[in-house]
Amino acid sequence: MISFVLLILCLFRQEVNSFSFLLRRMQYRSEYAHSPGAIDPEPIAWTRRTRYSGKYPKNYNEKYKEHSRNATVVAKVIEKGGTPAGSHIPILVNEIVDLVPNASSSSKNNKTVVSMDCTLGYGGHTKSILNKLFKQQNTQFRHFMIDQDCIEMTKTKDRIEETFGAKNMACLSFHHLNFKDIESLISKECLHGQVDFLLADLGFSSMQIDDPARGFTYKVNAPLDMRMDVSSSGKTETAYEYLSRVRCKELEAVLKENSDECLALPLARALVTEPIPSTTTALADRVRACYKAHHLSSQQQRTGSTSSKEDLNKAVARTMQAIRIEINGEFQALDNLLSSLPGLLSPNGIAVFLTFHSGEDRRVKKAFKSGFKNGIYSEWSREVTRAGAEERRSNPRSKCAKLRFAIRSGLPPDGLQLET
Repeated sequence: MISFVLLILCLFRQEVNSFSFLLRRMQYRSEYAHSPGAIDPEPIAWTRRTRYSGKYPKNYNEKYKEHSRNATVVAKVIEKGGTPAGSHIPILVNEIVDLVPNASSSSKNNKTVVSMDCTLGYGGHTKSILNKLFKQQNTQFRHFMIDQDCIEMTKTKDRIEETFGAKNMACLSFHHLNFKDIESLISKECLHGQVDFLLADLGFSSMQIDDPARGFTYKVNAPLDMRMDVSSSGKTETAYEYLSRVRCKELEAVLKENSDECLALPLARALVTEPIPSTTTALADRVRACYKAHHLSSQQQRTGSTSSKEDLNKAVARTMQAIRIEINGEFQALDNLLSSLPGLLSPNGIAVFLTFHSGEDRRVKKAFKSGFKNGIYSEWSREVTRAGAEERRSNPRSKCAKLRFAIRSGLPPDGLQLET
């Protein structure tokens, strides 16, 4: 009896799908029916959506309702503390927008406010910044959006144009660029000493983490890639290519510097041993095996305990973080941006940095402290700002975020040196 009912339900679903297809076909034809000399269009190829097992989709490509921004589904995902597939929830938005200068005060001096988002990503911070600037009456501003990820930038540009309208796009500009090369943009646009607000949201975005094809996560088997810029102009090698050529001593230093790894040498030896792991799960298995062989044995001798699955996964995450930072040159790019800040910011201009691990925060803190000591900055945030309890609950990825800012003094930067 149950089998018969299931059969009837399957047949009913097929009939509904076929009926929906016919409706779309009739609507498509009607668009051409009243056009003079119109010819019958090519038939629409009917494709079935991706099937998944169970009640809810688990894989990235199966979450078609989240990709299509279904309001009900997206709200449920966020309510549970998740991030909808293909999107990114911005962190500390209100705190960042509060630091955006009031454009009305600049308009009295006939000055155009210049703001810059060095890490556009999904565009969440930029949308909030633009909302504040557009609401201020009788103001002139220019907003520059920079990102090295050409895949996500194209999508974000369409979303921003849809939100603010094509008529408001004249004061906005998009640049496929790594912020380490920001000097070239500043020179091209004649913006030396003109930037009133600069934001850098460091690390990588949820879209990159969740998309298995990008190779940033060990939770799904995928090619070991981890490149931020996958365009033809980008010269970044993949993580697999990096491991195939790097020497053990060099990789050991990378693991220590980029992720404070305590088992840097054993991990480096394991990762450069043939065959080189070519997928994310192969890398994860290699790291876990190394930890079990070295770290767990010494820990058991001391305490008689064993590390949990969570501890092993954290070791994998640290290793992937170190490799990602190295192949994308993230620390070098950050150092370049920090050393360029004095020449970019206008008097009383504000630079805001969101960091997500100690290596990033150390560099930002050191540069701001040195700049304040040398008179470059009139103020800087000695204490970091963190996400509140409610934001950490609704967006767990905000837990490790730290916000720091610095305000440019009126002194010229010539001859002043920042320590990086």
